[in-house]
Amino acid sequence: MHSASHIFKAFHEHSLIYCHWKSNEHLGEGLRGETDLDVLVSHDQSAECGKLLRETGFRQVYSPPWAQYPGIEDWLGFDQTTGKSLHIHLHYRLLVGRKFVKEIHLPWAEYVLRTRVMDPATGVYVADPNIELILLALRIGIKTRWSTLLIAMLSGRMVIPKNIHAEISYLLHHSEAEKIKICCETFFNSKSAEKVVDAIECLRKKHTPRHILRLMMLSRSILARYRRFSLSRAFLQYVVRTVWLRSARILKRFGANIQTKKNLGADNGLVIAVLGADGAGKSTLVLKMHEWLSWKLEARVLYLGRHWLFRILERIRHAIEKTPSARTNATKTTGKGRQRSLIRTLVSDIRKLLNAYGRHTAVQKMLRFKKQGYVVVTDRFPQMQFCGINDSPSIQAGSAHSRIHHVFRRIELRLYKQMCAVPPDIVIKLHVSEETAVTRKPDHHAKTIAVKADIVRRLAFTNSVAIDIDTDGVSADEVALQTKVALWKHVAHTV
Repeated sequence: MHSASHIFKAFHEHSLIYCHWKSNEHLGEGLRGETDLDVLVSHDQSAECGKLLRETGFRQVYSPPWAQYPGIEDWLGFDQTTGKSLHIHLHYRLLVGRKFVKEIHLPWAEYVLRTRVMDPATGVYVADPNIELILLALRIGIKTRWSTLLIAMLSGRMVIPKNIHAEISYLLHHSEAEKIKICCETFFNSKSAEKVVDAIECLRKKHTPRHILRLMMLSRSILARYRRFSLSRAFLQYVVRTVWLRSARILKRFGANIQTKKNLGADNGLVIAVLGADGAGKSTLVLKMHEWLSWKLEARVLYLGRHWLFRILERIRHAIEKTPSARTNATKTTGKGRQRSLIRTLVSDIRKLLNAYGRHTAVQKMLRFKKQGYVVVTDRFPQMQFCGINDSPSIQAGSAHSRIHHVFRRIELRLYKQMCAVPPDIVIKLHVSEETAVTRKPDHHAKTIAVKADIVRRLAFTNSVAIDIDTDGVSADEVALQTKVALWKHVAHTV
């Protein structure tokens, strides 16, 4: 799929009745993946619409329970040319109102679909500009808060944001007063229709707080009959969910596992492991993938390499071994030297076992995220095919070692067996030549890099989809785009 226009062509071919029903001034931006698309479809064609979306590379995603509304679905797609995600709000009902609430159900969906018009610039069916202007005026009246209006009155600021001003101007330019009147008479009784027409005429001339106040009172009055629940309940729900979302975002910065974005569905999460030798660009790709996925989805990054405590203990061990006293004492007598060797082996085993426990804890967290429907991107992944290197068990067997050494080794092997029993869903292998890797990582040994690169090529995980990406002479952005294209082909068809 090369852009969002692809799905609309499929709709045309299958005679699906739809229209992009709001914010049509920004329709071009939505088709390029720069903003959301709000598509209205007849409820009778919901099954066929979902089938077409899946066939054209879209996947349904799910909002948290507090952000779900009846008759509205979320679908994600991917534009191969730009590397951007595409987000469709699929509406089977016209729900409007406060954010997080949508307390009003407008029973005009079928009329909006019957009167749709073709946008010549994009070839997409859109709502009649006259109807869209009426809906926008009512939405402004419903969504404008009293506090916003009061602040505007005291400060002299505009009540309506600049982007809404631009939308109003666009619709006024493409609408006709007589047609607006006819539409209002279709939706309301004669008295209410006249008031709505007057309110829209006021929008044509002025956007002062006084005019917006009139629009607020009018909208609340004539739409009261279409409320899904009471005004007090709508206000309470808005306050509670707003406070919850803001608190959740703060808590997430401190590591709390709280869902504020969409997911792939319970038990349908994905684990994507990024593998590659040093200098292949793993860390850069992981960051770019997280940025791409987290636009709408709950995405988590987990580092499954060496645990931070392992690195600290390793530095301490190196510092001790480099001291002159340690080197002198180690050679005084054979017995004492052997004893110190056993101590060093024990310290080394403890470091490696702590590292295994750290990875095991991260893998357990990964499984919890996957169960919740998140996308988890891991930098590296444990394996047991090539021991002693590349995130594998590193406590080696040996008859000369102490009994505790063998106990530690058995514990480490058990931990790695548990981790390898839950392989990633997708493995992205980054391949790089030895020369390029050494150029990027001049402080690393060329032979070690070559060995690790060969291991990455030969690694195989049970029931995992492998994606091979060559990073030699390719920019980080191009590597990211290749990865996204290959990855989305799997994501879109996995449920």
